[in-house]
Amino acid sequence: MNDTLRIRLAEYALGTLPAELVGEVLAQLASDPSARQVLAELEADMCTLGGALPPMTPRPAARSRLLASVEPVKRLLAMTDRVSDFLGVDRAHARMILDLVDDAAAWVSAPVDGISLCDVDGGEAVVGARVGLVRLRPETTFPTHTHLGLERTLVLQGGYVDSSGETHLAGDVVHNPEGSRHTFTALDGPDLLYLVALWNGIDLAGLD
Repeated sequence: MNDTLRIRLAEYALGTLPAELVGEVLAQLASDPSARQVLAELEADMCTLGGALPPMTPRPAARSRLLASVEPVKRLLAMTDRVSDFLGVDRAHARMILDLVDDAAAWVSAPVDGISLCDVDGGEAVVGARVGLVRLRPETTFPTHTHLGLERTLVLQGGYVDSSGETHLAGDVVHNPEGSRHTFTALDGPDLLYLVALWNGIDLAGLD
């Protein structure tokens, strides 16, 4: 991998990549497994670095000035077009869905520890499906389950290893057909976040 691409992946992970280059990087991620692996490693390193830094408490006046001078950082901005296409909604609707990632009130805990859910409204591409955001803490395993209909997922952050042995990372779209049965485990690093469209639900082994 050349240095230019590695630098752009680092800027993409930080959210500082210029908007005109985002599409090029997303295309590279979609076609190049090694680029997706590098991105996952960069995200994991950033999480580790952030936790290793000693905490600092700013003076109240300085903190207030800082917060007043900056605009909120929009997470996952680069995924807006992907979400729009995946659901068949406009960009404004896609941005609204991505904003829910940081809205604690929108999320509920799943019956399985380490997993939380957030229902969202889909569009014309997912008519008849239940649509939502799913979050797994690092190294959490989603229990074995059978799909009672088609499932489509768009990985937004992090990644996971499927029981088939395949690894899926941010930007991947995965199709699980009716009748398929599997489990998967979130990779170490940032939380696994994905958008799911599910037709007819799942049969979750061991749970009602």
